[in-house]
Amino acid sequence: MLLFRNVSEERPASAELRIGLALSGGGFRASILRLGVIRRLEELGIMPDVSVISSVPAGSIIAAYYACRMQDKVRSLPSGHLPTIEDRVGFFESIADDFLNATDDNLRTRALVYTPFFHTFSYVKTLLSRPFRQTARSELIQKAYDKWFYHDDTLDELPSVTPDQGQPMPGVIYDPKLILSTISLISGERVSFSTQPVSKFMQMSKVNKNVLPLSRVVGASACMPGLFPPAAIAGDGKRQLQDHEFAFIRLFLSLKDRLERNRLPSEYIPAVTRIRTDLDLFSYIETEAWMYHAYTLVDAQINDYCPKLQKDPPVPLTVPPLFRETADPEARREIIRKILKAGAQNVYLLRCAEKYHRMSWVLGLGGAVGLRWCTWPSRCR
Repeated sequence: MLLFRNVSEERPASAELRIGLALSGGGFRASILRLGVIRRLEELGIMPDVSVISSVPAGSIIAAYYACRMQDKVRSLPSGHLPTIEDRVGFFESIADDFLNATDDNLRTRALVYTPFFHTFSYVKTLLSRPFRQTARSELIQKAYDKWFYHDDTLDELPSVTPDQGQPMPGVIYDPKLILSTISLISGERVSFSTQPVSKFMQMSKVNKNVLPLSRVVGASACMPGLFPPAAIAGDGKRQLQDHEFAFIRLFLSLKDRLERNRLPSEYIPAVTRIRTDLDLFSYIETEAWMYHAYTLVDAQINDYCPKLQKDPPVPLTVPPLFRETADPEARREIIRKILKAGAQNVYLLRCAEKYHRMSWVLGLGGAVGLRWCTWPSRCR
């Protein structure tokens, strides 16, 4: 994740500082990590001042979801009521819960393994239509995104109400401009999508008539080579950023030399960085570790690289229950270490076996019985 603010000397004296948020990729792991970042930015009162959110791969999943849902929540307030920090943090809790509940449904497996049951029509099309078969996996994951996250939203649903120049008008709620980026396989250049038209093609050039599904754009941005083929979208666009200060939040940073308390213990960080990058189900401990680590990193990086964004007086950090002091901290640490270590295993059964050692015996015994049954003399005649 990257937080930056415009410090160009050519900026008009009357213009406010513009804050941007860049979200990188890495499967649902990255999306959950970003939730911790966003939570802290909301608590600090910085998130409402973000003018632009730019995202790639899995960062686009959470960026589009959070921006649209927060816009809905803010617009649901009574007329004339500007959301407070407490309002936005409360909205965040609701949005984050809904997002994590959706990820619990293991979208990748539903889309790819259980296609006949969840996407019957698309499954039949793969059997009958060769052109569709070539892009079927991308189509299926896009359907999953639409069902669980975007609910038929199009690019028009993205927030884009930002002041073009000068001072923002008092009493007006401004939303960040969201830019979803991917790469064109034709030109090799970056392609960016937002509510603004970015091509001369009919589908993309009509103002306020942008019917391109948000799930398709996110699917194109979050496609994984080898697993999900590229999505076919007509459109192109370029955007360059310069003269900025950066606060870079990355997963493997340790805060042991910068914060004594209220941080993810350093002993967990190597395991956290090795947890699988995937679009499947993650445990409570995995999600809490990612979110809390990102949440605390925001403060440290803003202090070092964007100090003008800090609030006075400082906003205290919230420690989630998982990382609060207990009567038996060593037992708690052992459980967390075991779960995080198991999270690096991509195979579900092996991951469960690492978490629950008794299951290893059950799997081993079941394998032995199955092998013996297959090699029984009466079956080999």
